[in-house]
Amino acid sequence: MADIVAEIQKKDTVLSYKNKKVEAVRISSLYRYSSKKQEKINNCSIELWKETWEHISTQEQKENFSSNNCQLRFCPVCSWRKALKSSAVLYSNLSKMENVNFLFLTLTLKNCDIYDLKDTLKLMSQAFARLRKTSQWIKNIRGYIRAVEITVADDGRMHPHFHVLLQVSPSYGKNKGYYISQEEFTTLWQNSLKIDYKPIVDVRLIRPKNDTKNSLLSSVAETVKYTLKSSDLLKLDWNTFPILDLSMKGTKTLNCGGSLLHALTPSKDDEINEEDWVLLARQLYKWENFNYVLSTREF
Repeated sequence: MADIVAEIQKKDTVLSYKNKKVEAVRISSLYRYSSKKQEKINNCSIELWKETWEHISTQEQKENFSSNNCQLRFCPVCSWRKALKSSAVLYSNLSKMENVNFLFLTLTLKNCDIYDLKDTLKLMSQAFARLRKTSQWIKNIRGYIRAVEITVADDGRMHPHFHVLLQVSPSYGKNKGYYISQEEFTTLWQNSLKIDYKPIVDVRLIRPKNDTKNSLLSSVAETVKYTLKSSDLLKLDWNTFPILDLSMKGTKTLNCGGSLLHALTPSKDDEINEEDWVLLARQLYKWENFNYVLSTREF
């Protein structure tokens, strides 16, 4: 859970880029089935721009990083940057909400063969739609943010599951009838999946107003983190990876609904007026020999 939280707190962004770019180099071998995609990931973030800005009135300084991105679903650099951006927007929006509580829900089912992944994801999506129509959900849940994560077992089988951030009322769990136990969530998910075994379900209450904000931040990070970690991808080979890539084509891995429908939309309050900032420096780092090297050119 702490992976993205740690990345948010890191100050050495160049080092973070380097670590993800090294992972991308390793992942690129899996794309050998497509010369176009392999070229795109190899050329991803080979130039990294660092800008230093200063506020005209307060003299506050900030750094901004940009790079050329390939936007491939399984590129470690692009996945990392997308997760950080989504996490920051989501946390900013949720932190402004008052008199609300959140649940962190994990929904699983048995592992599947990689050839069955697409159908399994479809089954899970349909089951989640049925879950949202249950009386218990309608009565207790105000909004949700649902993300897909897939881990790969040592035997190569896939373990797709949902991480879901749920908004509930402040009175959730205090009044009789306004509470869904873990056991009840398990039964609801089992019935929604239409399976004959008890799936593993985990649910936890988050209180951002009474608990430290790190609890909310950690849950936000867990919700929007990468679909597959590099360590899981590397359990596949260039024969099985194309099956995964094709299975995930067109799959939306992050969904919002209810009161949280627009939770991933940047708030206008967080927008920065560039007229209030002055560019102090602009530096270019180039990817060379598995490291980012500061260019001697002046800009």
